[in-house]
Amino acid sequence: HPILSTLTEEEVENELKKSRNILISYRVVNPAFIAFSYPNGNFTNRLSEMVREAGYHLAVTTQQGWNRDSDNPYTLHRIAIHQDITSTEAMFGSRIVNIL
Repeated sequence: HPILSTLTEEEVENELKKSRNILISYRVVNPAFIAFSYPNGNFTNRLSEMVREAGYHLAVTTQQGWNRDSDNPYTLHRIAIHQDITSTEAMFGSRIVNIL
């Protein structure tokens, strides 16, 4: 996927709609609830608005951290969990509490 923050608004709109339609046509998402992940984690406030306008229901960034009910559902944080982090319970627990 192209990095959305490098595109024009028209290109972003086309990319968002095209991606959403492909996901729906391949039946890999429920059209009633479609999540979005910003390519490379790059986003702006305008991009988050455009994701909402394109019909997605939430979007995740690559910003590390927890979310609260009051957070913008189109700029959600997440905790990166990779196979190397889950190799032991101690490593997994450390990641969850943000030690690693």
